[in-house]
Amino acid sequence: MTEFNVDNLNPATQQVLATVNKALPNPLHVAIADASDPLLRPSDARYGYDDNDDAYIQIDNASNIEYTFSRELSHLFIDMGGYPIVHNELDLEKDPSGKLVADVATGIDDAIHVAIITSWQRKHGLIDGDVRTAIIKGVEADVTPGDDGKEAEDLVREGLTVLDGLIVAGIDNPGIAAWQDQYPSAFAIAGQLYATILQNDLQDARGIRRTIIAMFKAFDDMFDLEGVSFGQLVVVPPVLSERQLRQPAGALFNIELTPYKSAFDADVVIAFTGVTDGQVAFMLHEDQATLEAGLIAELIEMPLGEIISRYQLPFSAR
Repeated sequence: MTEFNVDNLNPATQQVLATVNKALPNPLHVAIADASDPLLRPSDARYGYDDNDDAYIQIDNASNIEYTFSRELSHLFIDMGGYPIVHNELDLEKDPSGKLVADVATGIDDAIHVAIITSWQRKHGLIDGDVRTAIIKGVEADVTPGDDGKEAEDLVREGLTVLDGLIVAGIDNPGIAAWQDQYPSAFAIAGQLYATILQNDLQDARGIRRTIIAMFKAFDDMFDLEGVSFGQLVVVPPVLSERQLRQPAGALFNIELTPYKSAFDADVVIAFTGVTDGQVAFMLHEDQATLEAGLIAELIEMPLGEIISRYQLPFSAR
C-alpha cells in the first residue's frame, strides 16, 4: 500500500480533513493502493463506513493522490453536512425503468457534489492542466463513439460520465471540442444537465435540492417513463422552516400510497409528494394493518414536525 502523509496535502485539504476528523468518533482511515493509472475517473476512490461505523476512504489509483483524496474527502464532508441526498427506497428491479431510475438518481447526486467540490478545488489550486487532461482521457476511455446499438441505460451512463468531464475539465476546454460529434446523445444529455447546474445556486441546502429537482425534470423531458416522473420514484429530503414543521403535513404534501414495492419488504409505501414541486420528500414503509387503521388520514392532519420525529425522517433546516 502507498503511504499516506497528511503533511504533504494542500493546506485547504488538511483543513477539511481536520474538520471531518473532529466530527467523527474515530479519525478517518485512508488506504491507498499501489496501482497507478494516468487516467482519472470517479471510480478511482470511494468512501464509506466499515463494520464498526468508522469512516474510510479507499483510493485505488495513486497517480494523483492530492486531487483524488481531496475530491473523495469533500464528498464525505458534504454528506456529513446534512445536505439533501437522493434516496432510492423502492424495489424497481422488475420495473422496465428501474435500472435507469437508479442510475439517474445516483448520477445526479454525484454531479451536484462534483460541481460543488470542483469549485472548491479550483479555488485552492487542486485542479491544474494535468488533472484536466487526465479527466478528459478517462472520459474518452469509458465512452464509446456514436449511438448505434446503445440502450437508454447506456446513454444515461455515458451522459453522466461526460457530465463529470464537463464539470471538471470545463466546457470551454479545447480538449473536449470533439465530444459533441463523437458522443452525440451522451453529450446532449450532459449538456442539458450541465446547463441546469449553471442556472441554479448550490450555495445552500435549498439551492441544492432545487437543482436536483430541476435535473430530474430535465431527465423527464429527455426520457419517457410512461407517465411516471423521476420525482415520483426517488426521495429527496426537504428543506423546512420552523413554521412548516408546525403545519399539518397535508398542507405541504400530497400523502398517498404508491403502486410500487418497498425496498425494505414492507407491505405498503406511503409517499409524501410536495404540493408545489411534485417531488417525493419522504416515504413511509408500513404494514397493511397500520394502513387500514386510518394512518394516512392521521398523517394528513398531524403536524409535520411530529411525523419527522416519530419516524426519524431526514430533512434540512432552512
